[in-house]
Amino acid sequence: MNLSDVEKIIQMFEKSNVNTIDLEIDNIKIKLEKNNAPQVILPLENNANTIISNNQESTDSDSYITSPLVGTFHEAPYQGGEPFVKEGDLVKKGQKLCIIEAMKVMNEINAPYDGIVKKILVKEGQMVEFGANIFAIEAQNV
Repeated sequence: MNLSDVEKIIQMFEKSNVNTIDLEIDNIKIKLEKNNAPQVILPLENNANTIISNNQESTDSDSYITSPLVGTFHEAPYQGGEPFVKEGDLVKKGQKLCIIEAMKVMNEINAPYDGIVKKILVKEGQMVEFGANIFAIEAQNV
């Protein structure tokens, strides 16, 4: 099973009338529930499992930038490079925030509006799910 298969399963589930689904394929467990954030459990190299979910702290003044796909979060254009943005940075609409890598394709995530990066909610190299909050940004009236 690859990331494309996971994306297809999520898309099919969202369009279906099914409320809950549990799958285990090739040592990957997927549990999806409607009205709850989907959870994907991926095996790590040390055979431990990690749950990537969309349950994040929220504040009234922050808006969230979410991942448009399942993939690996990259904060810089190359390993060890300067991050595109840091917490506290002022960003402009269209400015590159990060890259989400899916199946060796680098997908640029850009700021949808001007604002201040309040919190980066994921770490370099972390897997993110479709719709997961990746940045908390306070919108600015410019």
